[in-house]
Amino acid sequence: PNILAISIDNYLGSNHTYYKWLALYEYLRNNMYAEKMPTDALWAWLTTEFEPVEMKGNLLTKMINDGRILFTLQQLLPNEPIHRIHSYTPKQMAWCMANEKSVWSYLIEYKHLFTNDLTTIKKYTSPGPFTHFFGTGSSPRIGSYIGYKIVEQFMENNKDISLNDLMHIADAQTILEKSAYRP
Repeated sequence: PNILAISIDNYLGSNHTYYKWLALYEYLRNNMYAEKMPTDALWAWLTTEFEPVEMKGNLLTKMINDGRILFTLQQLLPNEPIHRIHSYTPKQMAWCMANEKSVWSYLIEYKHLFTNDLTTIKKYTSPGPFTHFFGTGSSPRIGSYIGYKIVEQFMENNKDISLNDLMHIADAQTILEKSAYRP
């Protein structure tokens, strides 16, 4: 419980020959550089300390749980570039910012926000070269990014809530409603 192990062979640099020799996908290699180590270590620690408090299994729950971790990472590492917190390239981060409103509209229009379908949830929140629903030019894990934006808005509108309180709110729907999120 008091030890954090970091596999430094995951941080040799995105273009390291070792990764090419292993034939790792480029989207995985993009985050395999030394400066990413603090963010990854804190992500791992936060996800073990603050396991999801709501287990309904819908997309909103996964988005909010990821959003809480991302928001907390940003608070703990305020000088870290935001794209690094989200495990994006600067170009992917720019895509998320530019397309936030249209992604939100898509989630609502196709009624994906409350889906329990694990395949759909993974398409929005799992690592990959892009998000399936938005094509090859899109950023991966867009659902996690939207979850972060909802949590960010929630914390802005509820200044009396601490990070610890945030991590213990048991209902993702409550966070969404109290965020008054409007991209």
